[in-house]
Amino acid sequence: MSHSSQNMLAMLYASYNPGDPEELGFQDQFLDMNAYCLRRGFEVAEMVSDPEAPQPGRIRAGFEKVLARAEAEGVGHVVIFDIGRITCDSRSALAFLKHAAARSAVKVHILSWEMETGSPEIAKALKAAEDILEMQSASPKALPSSLRMRMASAERELLRVKPLWRKIFSLLQDERYAGSLITALTELKDTLDLGERELQAVHGAYDHLVLFQALGFRIKGERTDNTRLVSDALSRNWPLIKTRLRGELHEIVDGFETGAFF
Repeated sequence: MSHSSQNMLAMLYASYNPGDPEELGFQDQFLDMNAYCLRRGFEVAEMVSDPEAPQPGRIRAGFEKVLARAEAEGVGHVVIFDIGRITCDSRSALAFLKHAAARSAVKVHILSWEMETGSPEIAKALKAAEDILEMQSASPKALPSSLRMRMASAERELLRVKPLWRKIFSLLQDERYAGSLITALTELKDTLDLGERELQAVHGAYDHLVLFQALGFRIKGERTDNTRLVSDALSRNWPLIKTRLRGELHEIVDGFETGAFF
């Protein structure tokens, strides 16, 4: 096999997190990653399932082994579903991505971001995240608008690594819970610190909710950028949002965040 053809090979890595919803099981992760590889023209060399629970503050040992094998075997790409598949710690994720960006042998693809290490897009996200860490003590109003925008983008990416965000995002795909979450957020939107894009997403989601209810249906979210923005707003303001929800629903989310099983 030629070197160029080997660089179109991909290894897929799926992992387990305590409390994962059903739609994030190994098979579902692999289905989405296979579709990603098809779009990119990659040939899947191997699919690796990691059933071990993550260790706080560390990159998963199973993922490190997959990455080492890919390098040793000349496989050009490793695909993961989201950054939370390899670590549950945001600082570890940032350190890994910064290190991986310097690798030329293997590119790591984060499906949920539609990004790969070494790409201009992920380089911008990493730079913005570093700005946040370096300027935490600075007044946001004193920063240039372009930097504030970059910091907001990086904050969204860091937020989406957290188990709370992933759980809320999955509940928005479930017609049993989506309406309650969207209604609570809409009722509180004027008291929350929401960005312009978030406000547009909230208004759009509520309009769809009202339309579906008028037709006698329950709303169910799709995996779109609008749904991600609604999830951002819900998870960032969760302490206030959950006061508007029935106990069962916010206990499901908070139980997931603390590692409880339901």
